[in-house]
Amino acid sequence: MYVATAALQSVRRPVPEHLEEADIHREIKQLKGFFTDEQAQKFTGGDRGELLTATTILVMNQRLLFNRKLEEITSTSFADGILIGMRAADDDLQSLAVIGMLAVELCGFLEKQHITSEYGLAENLLNLIRDRDSKVYNMMSELASPSAGETPNDLMYVNDPLYLTSEEATEFFVQSHEFDVDFNDFIEMVAAKNSPAQLQLAYQFFEVRWPVYLKILGLGRQFNHDELVEENVHNVRFEFSLVWIFAKGLKLGAIVDLAKVFHQFMKFCLDQGLLTSRQYAVLQRLGNQELITSVTCRNLDQWENAVAYQQKSEEGLTIADKIFTNPNYTISVPKAKKSLATIDTTPVMAFPILNDHPFKLKKELDQHQLDLEMKHVHKLLTTFRKYAAFEPSEADWAIYEAAILQIHHDMVVDYNRRLRQWTMESLEICLVQIYQSNRTLDKKPAFFRLLQLYLYIIEDEGAVKNADALIDGVEHSMSAYIAASTNRLTRY
Repeated sequence: MYVATAALQSVRRPVPEHLEEADIHREIKQLKGFFTDEQAQKFTGGDRGELLTATTILVMNQRLLFNRKLEEITSTSFADGILIGMRAADDDLQSLAVIGMLAVELCGFLEKQHITSEYGLAENLLNLIRDRDSKVYNMMSELASPSAGETPNDLMYVNDPLYLTSEEATEFFVQSHEFDVDFNDFIEMVAAKNSPAQLQLAYQFFEVRWPVYLKILGLGRQFNHDELVEENVHNVRFEFSLVWIFAKGLKLGAIVDLAKVFHQFMKFCLDQGLLTSRQYAVLQRLGNQELITSVTCRNLDQWENAVAYQQKSEEGLTIADKIFTNPNYTISVPKAKKSLATIDTTPVMAFPILNDHPFKLKKELDQHQLDLEMKHVHKLLTTFRKYAAFEPSEADWAIYEAAILQIHHDMVVDYNRRLRQWTMESLEICLVQIYQSNRTLDKKPAFFRLLQLYLYIIEDEGAVKNADALIDGVEHSMSAYIAASTNRLTRY
C-alpha cells in the first residue's frame, strides 16, 4: 500500500516512519459516538467490535500512508486511500465497497462533530468514488439500498406509532424476516383505532423476550388445517396458557383491550394468508378461552395447586363462553365487564425477578453521594447527546432525560447503588418500580431503544462494565412496562 500511494499529491510529507499506539487511541477516542451508529453498524452485521476494527484500519491508513490526523482528512485522501492504497492489498470489489460506505458514514460523523474543515466531506467522497470507479460506486449503491426489514434511522425513535425493526438494530420491539409480511401494517391498523392501551398491547406482541406473534403463528404451523381436531385441543390450550402469561399483570379493562388486539391480529394474519380460515376460527376460540383462564388462575401454580387450578380453569372456560358471544367468538364488552367483575382481577407480576444477589446494597449512600452521581449523569447525558446519531424532539428529549435522571436517582436512594454498581437484577427491579408511578413513558416505547443506546455509549465512556447485561435487565422489565402503562391507558 505504501508503494502504491507514496507519490500521490494527497500525501502530506514527510510521512512518519512509525506511529505511536497512543496516537491512534487518541484519534479513536474522538469517534466513540460513531461505534453506536446503527447505519454504520449495518455494514459489519451489527457487530460493534468489527466496526471498531474497520474504523481503526481507516484511521491508521490515513495516518500512516497520508500523514493525516482526523481533522486533516480530505475527500481526496480518503478516495486515494481506498481506491489505490487498500486496493493494492485487496482487490475484492465488495470489500472495497463496504470500506467505502464506512468511510462515507465516518465522513458524515466528522462533519456532524465539526472535526473536519472540508465542507460536504461525505458527499464529496461519494462523488469522487463515483467519478473514479463506477464498479465500486455501484456496489456501494447496492449496499446503501434499504433491505427487507431494515429500519430507516429517522424512524427508530418515533412513537406515533413505534416502527417495528429487526433484532440487528435494537433489542426492543422487533419483527422477524422469516415472513413475507410487514407487521408494521398491523401496528398501523391498531393505531388507527385510536386506543393508546390497545397500541401498547400490540407492541407487547413484538417484545423480544416474549414474542406473542411468533408463538401464535407457531401454533398455526404446528397444527395445520386438518390437525386442529379435538385430540390436539389440550396441546393448543397449554401453549396459549404460556402465550398469555404476561396478561397476569393486566387489570379488567386491559384484558378487554387485549382480547380486541388478539382479534385484530388474528384477522390481520388471516387476510395476509398466514392462517387458514379454520386455523383462524379455532385458534381464536381457544386463545380467547385461555386468555380468560389466565385471569381466573393468575394466583395459582398449575403444578403446585393442580386441583384448585383445574377448578379455576373450568370457571374461566365458563366465563369465556358468556363474554365471547359476538361473531367469530369475539368479545362483547358489556358482558365482559359484567362477568369479569365477579372475579378477582388484581394484577400480579407475570415474570418474578430473580434475586440471586441482593437488589439493595447494605452501605447507605448519603446526599453527597447522590449529588456526585447526578453531577456525573449530567455529564454523561451531554456526551450522549453529542454522539447519538439522531435528534429527538425537544419535548421527547425532556421526557427521556427526566426518565434517565430518575433511574440514576432511584438506584442511589432506593438501592444504594452508584452507576458502577448497577446489575441486571437491580436495574430491572428499579425500572419495574418506576413504571408503577411514572406516567410520562406510557406512550413512549421508543425510550427503551434510546436507553439501550445510552448504555452502550456510557460503556464506551468507561462508566459501566457490561452494557449488554444491563440491557438484559431493561429487556426483562418490558412486560411490566406494558402492563403498568396499559392499565393506566385503558378506557374500559
